Parts: sequence; structure tokens; C-alpha cells
Amino acid sequence: MQGTASRSFRAALTWSGVASRILTLAKKTRKTYDAILFEIEGPMRQAILYVDDEAVILLALKQELLRQFRGRYLVETALDADEAERLLDDLEAEGTQVVLVISDWLMPGRKGDEFLIDLHRKRPDIRAILVTGQADEEAIRRTEREADLCACFRKPWDMGALLRAIETCIAGPGSDSGPQPPLTR
Repeated sequence: MQGTASRSFRAALTWSGVASRILTLAKKTRKTYDAILFEIEGPMRQAILYVDDEAVILLALKQELLRQFRGRYLVETALDADEAERLLDDLEAEGTQVVLVISDWLMPGRKGDEFLIDLHRKRPDIRAILVTGQADEEAIRRTEREADLCACFRKPWDMGALLRAIETCIAGPGSDSGPQPPLTR
């Protein structure tokens, strides 16, 4: 037992040292931590981006996504569509492929449907899920048509159903991941 604890402690110290060296290198080279990790890790990493102006909901869903997808996907967040677009550009520049954007509908500035439609025009390979407490049916239908919406969930949503929809959306149409989720829940 003591040998296992000792190995775990040494591993933690080793990782702590690696992280410390990465942060030092990031400061010296003015690169982001993720950019340096990309240089070390090599192949393109993938991310999920969640956009919501309600910070409490944003943080709660981020924690759930991290629990579910840690090690498989980076989980990034933005408080509005403009911040999300800047983050998408930064992630792309660092070699991270965003595979899914989950967006709230009612936000300051651009609403989620407008953001997802613009996103689909610029980056058609990124899948999209709309979450809403207030969107009207016409906005949802328009987003389905113009943004190739994968799913739409009304707040409050069932977390299990949302996580299954995320898995299905990431797998893409025609995959063996089972039936596509209903568009509106």
C-alpha cells in the first residue's frame, strides 16, 4: 500500500513539475497554456463550447460536461456570442477543433439562433444544440433550417437527455450511436 501511495505522490509531483514548466514557458514565449500543450501533445484536440449569459447556469453545465467528457473533449465557455466567436478563433489558431456548440437563445447582443446560423455559415462542420427558456417556435424552426440544428432543449432540461444528445450530435448523422434525439425536448 505504501508503495502505491509513494508512486502516486511521485506522479503528482512529476505532473506538478511539468505543469510548472509549461506555465513558465508560456510566460516566456507569450503563448497560451493550451498552445504549449498542443505543441507537446501533437495531434489536434477537440472541444465543446457552451454559450450562456447566465453565469450560474454556465458554470453548472460546464462542471457536468467536465465530469462527463474530461479527457475526451476540452470544455470551453463564453458569456455571449461575440466572446464565443473570439474563443472559436483562438481555439482554431491553437489547433483545437470545436466539434459542438451549445448556445442559449436569449442573450444580450445577438440571440442564440442568430449566432448559431452565423456559425453554421462560417464553420459548417461544427454541430449545434440550442437551449432555451423563452425562444418562440418560429426561431427554433428557423435555426433548424438555417443552422442544421442537432437538438433543442427547453430550460430546465433533463441532464441525462442532454448528455445523450451531445454524444449523438458529436457522433454525427449516420453514425452507429443510435437514433437521433428529438429536436425539441
